[in-house]
Amino acid sequence: MITKIKFENGHIYEPAPNPVEVEPSLFGKRVTQNGEVRECERYTIYGNYEDIKADFVNGAKYSVSQLETKQALTPRGQPMYDEDNQPVMVEYWQEYDKSHLCLAGDINDHRDGRFTVYMTGKSDKEKQLDVILAIVKGETVFDDETGVDTYADNIKSQIQEHIDELESQLAGRG
Repeated sequence: MITKIKFENGHIYEPAPNPVEVEPSLFGKRVTQNGEVRECERYTIYGNYEDIKADFVNGAKYSVSQLETKQALTPRGQPMYDEDNQPVMVEYWQEYDKSHLCLAGDINDHRDGRFTVYMTGKSDKEKQLDVILAIVKGETVFDDETGVDTYADNIKSQIQEHIDELESQLAGRG
C-alpha cells in the first residue's frame, strides 16, 4: 500500500523505512505526557530538515493518503467483472485527516535523509479548556463526533453548577 503525508500548503512527504525494522514507518498510539493521555503518531519520512520543521508545527493542517484498491461498480452500483468473470479492480486515494494531531513533537534526524517526526493530539483536559475558552468568548462549539453543540452545553451546565454552588456558599456567609 502506498502512503503519503499531504499538507494544506501542497507539500507531500513519502514514508521512509523506520530505523526499528519491526515497526512501520507510520505508527500511532496513545501516550502519557506530563500526566495527560493523548493520541500520538510517529512518521518516518524522507525530506530535508528545514521543510519538515516548517510543516510539522502546532496547528498543522495535513492528512495521510493511502492508495487503496476496491472492486469497480457499474453506474447502477453493481460489481463489475471482466470477460474472464474476474472482478474489475480500481485504485483510489483514501484521505485521512490528521489535523486533530495538532501539537508538534520531536524531529529526529537519522543522518541518511530520513527523519522521524512526532505529532500529538490534545488531551481531554486541553479539549475541555478549549471549549470553556470558546464559551467565554461567545463562540459556537461543535462536538466532533455528533456535529452539534451538546459537548459545549454539557460544559456550560457544569460551569453553571459551579457558579450556583459558589453563590450558595457566598449567600450563607452573608
